[in-house]
Amino acid sequence: MSHFTVLVIGENLEGQLLPYEEQTTNPEYLEFENTEEKERKKYETESIDLYLLPNGEKVLKWKDKEIRPFINHFLPKNYDESPFEQQAMFQETCEKAVESGILVPVDQKFTERYSSFEAYMEGWCGYDERDPKTGKYGYYHNPNSKWDWWTIGGRWTGYFKTKKGATGILGKSGVFGNKPRGGWVDQVRKGDIDLEYMREHARKQAVKEYDAFSAVVNGIEPPKKAWKDFYPDFGDDIQKAREEWHNHPWVKAISKSKLDCWNDPMEVYCVLEGGREKYIQRAVDSVIVPFAVLKDGQWFEKGKMGLAMISDEINPDTWNEQVNKLIDELPDETLITAVDCHI
Repeated sequence: MSHFTVLVIGENLEGQLLPYEEQTTNPEYLEFENTEEKERKKYETESIDLYLLPNGEKVLKWKDKEIRPFINHFLPKNYDESPFEQQAMFQETCEKAVESGILVPVDQKFTERYSSFEAYMEGWCGYDERDPKTGKYGYYHNPNSKWDWWTIGGRWTGYFKTKKGATGILGKSGVFGNKPRGGWVDQVRKGDIDLEYMREHARKQAVKEYDAFSAVVNGIEPPKKAWKDFYPDFGDDIQKAREEWHNHPWVKAISKSKLDCWNDPMEVYCVLEGGREKYIQRAVDSVIVPFAVLKDGQWFEKGKMGLAMISDEINPDTWNEQVNKLIDELPDETLITAVDCHI
């Protein structure tokens, strides 16, 4: 799962977000995804991995109940007490049973397992019938889906600092029960946001953060490349690349420090693109900048959000510039809402 911030510009918050709901049943936003051609090719050409049991039965490799009676004596004693580790334990135990000859890996063509394509679609893919409108197997989905639930504020509650005397709406706290300081809100008119204060606060914080970083790596030569350019030098041996990277004295010093750095520190601290000055300026420019912006029903984002990862990401400086320009050009009476979206 992933959480990300969205600034919704203008009124009708729910109405603007609605077209991007993943689980919507509104036909206006749904498209039919035809899976018949892809699945027919799979049915006609592919096989499935099975285990041949001592009793002659062929079963799917994850069928615990059918396989377990033959491998019970291999299973760890704490198997039933470790629900979060059972899958790994089960797989390891099956591998031991294979080495002992109790289980025999075999494969079976789908055409052998299922008497017809229709039987395959029902038994393997879970379709009860073809779609009555198209006459094809498939499903309806929202091709523009961005979220499965959202809340105002959430993990980023207290997103905007209001000017003296101004008011706004504070949303719900996130999973960690975060509580904003007084004068910070999640929905406010653009003219009531104290951007000057927010940017100065970000600048001071960035100075402290960079000073802490400098102290950690003082006198240590950094890598010559960022991670994204470092690991390709190792070809397919990604494990070797990780070992070399994490054993680098500079990277190791950061790993052992108290720096809150989850991404490549070469990029985070702008080591190859301006250093201290760039880091501080980027922090100032990032104030109020979210992952995505929703304005007039149009969705704009920094990259493509997936399960705990981002792909096709725009250069952060370009994204900061675009968002700041958009906000600067908004009339002061424009309503802006900070939303915590989940996908």
